[in-house]
Amino acid sequence: ALTSEKPEVIKELVILMQKNKVEFPELTATLQKLAAQDPAFKSVLIDLAANKQSLSTDQITLLQSVAVSATEPAATRAKALRVLQKNANKTPVLDASVAALAAIAGDSDKELAAAYNEFVRDAKLVNQVSYFSKLANSPDAAKRDTAFVILTSLANNKLLQRDRKAASLPGIIEKAWKSPLQTPSLLRAIGK
Repeated sequence: ALTSEKPEVIKELVILMQKNKVEFPELTATLQKLAAQDPAFKSVLIDLAANKQSLSTDQITLLQSVAVSATEPAATRAKALRVLQKNANKTPVLDASVAALAAIAGDSDKELAAAYNEFVRDAKLVNQVSYFSKLANSPDAAKRDTAFVILTSLANNKLLQRDRKAASLPGIIEKAWKSPLQTPSLLRAIGK
């Protein structure tokens, strides 16, 4: 039914359906097709995802792909990263976030740098210390660097000094100094 309609009609209908939480099997495929045809539509999808309580697998994949893509506008990439940050309480979102943060880490764009800094300095990430401590042992240097940027930020956050969730941070940092694999990542994190 949707295939015979004009693209403008489909876009409007799909947006209204998403806003009103109407789901049907063709919706996800239609959204992906629209995003592939019209890159500006990705921004609309990101806005729709921002208003969700929890993200679907397709939304997480879209946000990650936009955030890591060097071809997307910096404002759109930053918006995608901020939506991931808002939902960074589940492992699939954290995995996508780490990939996005690793891709953005060295970017010189001010808006992307601001979104990156907001994310890595988010005190709510103290709830994910165990995830980031495991990631600090990753063989992937970019993931390890991202984990240490977040862990050192949490360790240096004065508001978290008395939080029992942050109690393990000094031990994680101390252990990293003794690990030849982790020390370079820790030094890079301290340098940021």
